Amino acid sequence: MRDVAAENLSLGRLYEGHVNALRLIAVHGRPAQRARAEAEAARGMLFGVWGADDRTPVSASRGRLRGAKRFASGLGHVARALVTAETAEGQQLFLVAADERTRHDASAWDMAGMQDSRSGRFSCDGLAGEPLGPPGAYAEEPHFVGGTWRIAAVTLGGITGLVDRAAAALRGAGRMEAEAQLLRLAPIATRAVAAWPAIVRAG
Repeated sequence: MRDVAAENLSLGRLYEGHVNALRLIAVHGRPAQRARAEAEAARGMLFGVWGADDRTPVSASRGRLRGAKRFASGLGHVARALVTAETAEGQQLFLVAADERTRHDASAWDMAGMQDSRSGRFSCDGLAGEPLGPPGAYAEEPHFVGGTWRIAAVTLGGITGLVDRAAAALRGAGRMEAEAQLLRLAPIATRAVAAWPAIVRAG
């Protein structure tokens, strides 16, 4: 995951979401849900996990959702998504079809970076959702914190990729041996190297 993100941070973000979704389905899904997800992933379907609520938080009643998610990565690429929604029993994970383009709003992603992650707003209004696991399953440990460490691996990959590209540019300009450049890059590289064993141990 780190190595994927080092080459392409947007791709690393989508890969992490795909792995996270399949992991959650494997842990919390019913046998039929697990079998279907495995078959769909084998056919090349991309999965994602969208947890961040927009101004109108996502809620669910009688299997129908309303509200919207923000920072939904992979719009137009993710076919199946896990979304969190508030219900009378608490927070519930729902498996939803994510490929209906009328629900996508890529203009909501106004960040300068990671444009290739195809992130944006996803409308859940009227969307049918299939419950995954019991209420509260999303925050169950150790699976929840495991997801944060996978994100840490993606972030570290992005840092590593930037350092490698900066070093390559300096080397190409014949400036890599300059003390000022080494002082800029060395602390970042040292911290990145030190962070990786901690991520591996946690994972």
